Amino acid sequence: MSNSLAQTLTPTDPSIEDWRPARPKPTGGSRHVKSFLEDLRIDYGPMGLLGRFFLRADQAVRERGITLAFADLPTVRAVNKQVQDPWWDLMPMFDCEAHSFSPNRSLALLGYNADGDVVASQAARVYDLRESNLHGAVADLSLFYGSAERPAGATCQVTAAAGEQISGFVTYSGCGWYRPDYRGRLLSTILPRISRALALAMWNAQYTISFIDWKLVRKGVSERYGYRNADDGVHIDGMFDGDFYGALAWMPRERLLEDLQTYLGESLAQIDRMVGGRGDEVRVAKGAGER
Repeated sequence: MSNSLAQTLTPTDPSIEDWRPARPKPTGGSRHVKSFLEDLRIDYGPMGLLGRFFLRADQAVRERGITLAFADLPTVRAVNKQVQDPWWDLMPMFDCEAHSFSPNRSLALLGYNADGDVVASQAARVYDLRESNLHGAVADLSLFYGSAERPAGATCQVTAAAGEQISGFVTYSGCGWYRPDYRGRLLSTILPRISRALALAMWNAQYTISFIDWKLVRKGVSERYGYRNADDGVHIDGMFDGDFYGALAWMPRERLLEDLQTYLGESLAQIDRMVGGRGDEVRVAKGAGER
């Protein structure tokens, strides 16, 4: 990481930059995993805030027994097939076998334990919606598949009013998964924030969005992810087993930065107090519906 973390960068190039970090294949335990910090690049945003956040978030993940490393979507897909966890359905935008997106317009993170096993994942994809908006990208399913062929009968409707205003460079943050024995560690408060901050640092994303099941919204999961806005009106059919009814969770760049500042100043201290004992930590995580 750069030593000039106090610098604030102002974007001059309105295009989305391609970015491809090194992605080593770790073996022999987490001590051989190359931390995402080693390949971190901050091209946009307040470097002081982002630098402090990445350092603290990496520390928080390590305190939970995990080393976080960059990966690519084919590797994520391979892990997904291997674990065959019914709680981990890949959205098409993260499934390299389903979409036609450039591999350089996405980022993925895998978490490794001390044995070198993958125990967590998170990913993000960036879209250039300067000539459109979220409603348009959803209506033609390009949000999910790019220009690839859509499955017969696949549909998505987003009736939330915010879909009209969400445009520009937009990040979809998702692909969150935690192995069952790591689901009591509140990783869902950390990894989504890391992926959002990385998308800002790499691509200067103006909005971040996620589609979240209403069952999880009611349990407060969207708030734990850092979203204040969770608007009703997402219905997906023909992409998974059964219909999906959920909320459009979204935040503008200003809210993202505010959330990171709050997280650094308050949230981690609150979480640390809440999970002073292992039993308390498990109960808090289960109450949040952490997966």
